[in-house]
Amino acid sequence: MRRRKHITTTTVYTFAGMTCRGCARTATAALDMLGTVREVTVDLPTGQATVVSDGPLPANQVADAVRRAGYELTTLRS
Repeated sequence: MRRRKHITTTTVYTFAGMTCRGCARTATAALDMLGTVREVTVDLPTGQATVVSDGPLPANQVADAVRRAGYELTTLRS
């Protein structure tokens, strides 16, 4: 039996409004709630979050999750 190769997608998002470690934890938790997310790393000084997922995440879902957490998605880079 052949094993399927697991392919992930890495996307970098930039947020406005994160000012402290608590903000980074809140943003991480919001992104973790999206179904196919495997890993989130937030860089507070740059306001960027690197998200590894099982496939591309719809930008509107990411923006909604971030907005509900109290932040604004300003850019994304795959």
